[in-house]
Amino acid sequence: MQLQLLGMKVVEDSLANLLSKLGLPPLKAPFPEQKAAQVPTEEAVSESAPATGGEQPAPESVPQPVTALDQFQAAMREGNHESAIQLAQDALQDPQCSERATYVSYLIKQFSERKEFSTAIALLQQERQVLQDQGETRYEPGYFFAQNKILAQSGDISGATEGFHEFLTKYPNQVKQMPAAIEMYLQLGKYVEALPLAEKALELAKAGTDRDLQGHLMELLDALRRKI
Repeated sequence: MQLQLLGMKVVEDSLANLLSKLGLPPLKAPFPEQKAAQVPTEEAVSESAPATGGEQPAPESVPQPVTALDQFQAAMREGNHESAIQLAQDALQDPQCSERATYVSYLIKQFSERKEFSTAIALLQQERQVLQDQGETRYEPGYFFAQNKILAQSGDISGATEGFHEFLTKYPNQVKQMPAAIEMYLQLGKYVEALPLAEKALELAKAGTDRDLQGHLMELLDALRRKI
């Protein structure tokens, strides 16, 4: 056995000398009898794999599907509001739509600017029912307020005033929204109808600590009294 190893050592030295004379790098792999077999790494296997027609191109990224929200936002950017309105209405047909608030806000703005008040009110009523069915209460105060505001803009002052009183009763912590409603009544010249709303709003505001809100409501109340 020792003679065999000695012979292999002589062969190895001879190969090393020959490779050195030829200017070639020395052998990297050891003889199996001297060291345990080396397991090639994945990189080595990859590097030693035969070429299959040159350098392989990097895999192309898979394009992401265009969503309904992407199409809606693209239409808005392009100023194509007719298309955006249709896309928003289509999206709202799905009760599980996760972007409902985005679509509703956009549609209400568009319908109000076009003075399509009945369409805006119907949308808000429908959306409030959908949210109620889902047990979602986050947007209810805002939608109820918007519905009353649009009623006033449409000329239904009685319905709007009744709605705002109910709003303050249900959501007294949302009194901070009332200055916008009272200012709208002032613009519409509905001073008598706005007066009790302003008084009720101020009473609720005084129960809190928002001095700016209290001051704003007092100014509006004074303005209403001067008009009557």
